[in-house]
Amino acid sequence: MTQGVGLKTMATAKLYWCASCGVPLLSRYCEICRGKDIEICSDFKPIFEKECNFLEKEIGRSLPTKNWQAGLWMRYKTIWFNGRRLIRLSHVASQKLFTYTVS
Repeated sequence: MTQGVGLKTMATAKLYWCASCGVPLLSRYCEICRGKDIEICSDFKPIFEKECNFLEKEIGRSLPTKNWQAGLWMRYKTIWFNGRRLIRLSHVASQKLFTYTVS
């Protein structure tokens, strides 16, 4: 019973992003650069090269990088790049994607 509680806590834990180091974090402060970071979301998943190739083919445009090490992650239907929303995918053919403004 205790194991299930721990898993639920990890699944709903907030994630943060270090803009300086370009990595997701579990705590508010980066252990590498000691900087205070921005809160993003929970349940981030890395995107690998084969997935990037598939997504580029499906959406008809290039992604800014080809892997998670360079800052590309996904949560549900949203692709994140360097801690900011990049693209929201849609299952509706006429609305295949929604692009966020990345500053």
